[in-house]
Amino acid sequence: MLTQIPVAVESGLCSRYLCSKSDCDLCARACPVDAVQIGAEGARVSDACIACGACVPACPNGAIEMRGSATWTSAVPDPERQGCRSLKSGAASPDLNGGFDAVCATDRQWGLKFRRLLDTRPPAPRILNISCSHSAGADAVLVCLGRLTVPVILESFRHGAARVEILKPSCETCPMRSAGAGMERTVEIARRVMKFAGIEPDRLSVVAAPFCPEPAGLPAPLSSRRTFLKSAVGQAAAILPEPDATREEKSVGEKFRERILRKIPSPRRQHLLELIESLRDSDGATTQTPADTISLNTVTADPAANPANFAGISVSQSCMGCNVCESLCPTDAIRRVESGNVFELYFDPKSCTACGVCAAACLPKAITISRTADPAILFAGERKLIESRRQICRACRASFVSKQADDPYCPLCMNQERKRRAMARRWVLSGNG
Repeated sequence: MLTQIPVAVESGLCSRYLCSKSDCDLCARACPVDAVQIGAEGARVSDACIACGACVPACPNGAIEMRGSATWTSAVPDPERQGCRSLKSGAASPDLNGGFDAVCATDRQWGLKFRRLLDTRPPAPRILNISCSHSAGADAVLVCLGRLTVPVILESFRHGAARVEILKPSCETCPMRSAGAGMERTVEIARRVMKFAGIEPDRLSVVAAPFCPEPAGLPAPLSSRRTFLKSAVGQAAAILPEPDATREEKSVGEKFRERILRKIPSPRRQHLLELIESLRDSDGATTQTPADTISLNTVTADPAANPANFAGISVSQSCMGCNVCESLCPTDAIRRVESGNVFELYFDPKSCTACGVCAAACLPKAITISRTADPAILFAGERKLIESRRQICRACRASFVSKQADDPYCPLCMNQERKRRAMARRWVLSGNG
């Protein structure tokens, strides 16, 4: 059974933590056992976690990552099963992943695993099979195919795989079937990225495989919350210094400000960019892409199934220059520049994860997000969204920006005035005037 939660959440990258108006719940929807809870602190993983890893690719910002190591034992002794490999006590057993800890491995650790594996193969053909713990005969076994990410797939090609086959058993009778639902979206995005990187998309295929019975090594939830807490406290006490009694506890607001000022880069997006550049360099292609060649559309489809994983944004003249979008953007995709009374806003698509925090937080609703499935947008380069002049509103005395140098009132005051006039008009027309 698991003795520690195998995933870590970086709240500074979580959309729900950064913006209360965000409705993102992709990680919670991906979890087959409702172990992901969303509250004021963003996403949190409880001790009901079974280490399927489906929440990892579900998060667009890369806020959820595998810890990289964990200690766990199988909940049931290994049965004798024909044609099926099983996870044994401890990390993944040598007959399954060669002693490799498949449960909590990060994307980069899977890349190192692939390199070691492919280095032992003859030059051609180097075919790599990836499957879940309910399938047999795979070179690399994930607990669930819902754990599969685009970087994991691309890592295999970076290290010389001629072809990658995903062996997919039927998920109908699997207790983690809802976790595996995101695999098809991951494969679709990976094929689009492969094409852009100069790799033929048909080198990645999904092959039907027979379903093996419930493997004994699937991690069971933590034995109990009390056991987990004792374990966590014991581990923390061994590494943490003695608390300073004179130090004041920081308020929720202070902790929030510290996190948004820290501007944590998305590790998954950085890894993806690194892989694309590496693959295109080996192919002799250029990564610079003219922005006007990319098709952008406002997509309203469910993002959990939508392969439009990249985005551009536009800003209307309603922008007030309040800097909320820049402050809350978890990946630093929006940059403000001010010189004198000139206000400029810039956008870098390679950092944008289409999380929607900027649009949700924008008070005058000046930001529109346009999603695209074309990874070329990542290399379209930074562009200017808006250039305006900063002024002082005559009504509320707040600072705002406007294209017109002589606008007397800010957009919020103008909007409130329109509402007051509309209410007065309705009152008069109702016969009360």
